[in-house]
Order: sequence, then structure tokens, then C-alpha cells
Amino acid sequence: MSAEWKSVFQQRINELYQRAKDRDYKLTQEGYATKLGTSRNSLRGWLAGTGQPDADGFARISRI
Repeated sequence: MSAEWKSVFQQRINELYQRAKDRDYKLTQEGYATKLGTSRNSLRGWLAGTGQPDADGFARISRI
């Protein structure tokens, strides 16, 4: 996977998380990860740019 694509994904997932927090200021990473159907550690990796979801994960994110 290209570094540029990872950077775009990292930026976008951070934007989505921030928007969700703007709507619900009490939202935690754990709560958001649950909504996405993943673990908090996976979400932290995505937000940091050190990981990305599998195909099913992308599908869950797109539905949300």
C-alpha cells in the first residue's frame, strides 16, 4: 500500500473521529472503535497512521 494512500486514510479517519466527537463530546476512542466494530488499539493505529483496516473494516467505516 502506498504511503500517500495511508496518509490520506489517516487524515480522513481523524476527520471522521473529530466530527463524531464534535457531535458527542463524551465520545471516547473505545466508544468510537465499538461503533466501527473494531478494537481501541486498532483505531489508535489508524489514527496514528501505523495501521489500516481490512476490507471488512473499510466497509463498516463507509456504512457509518
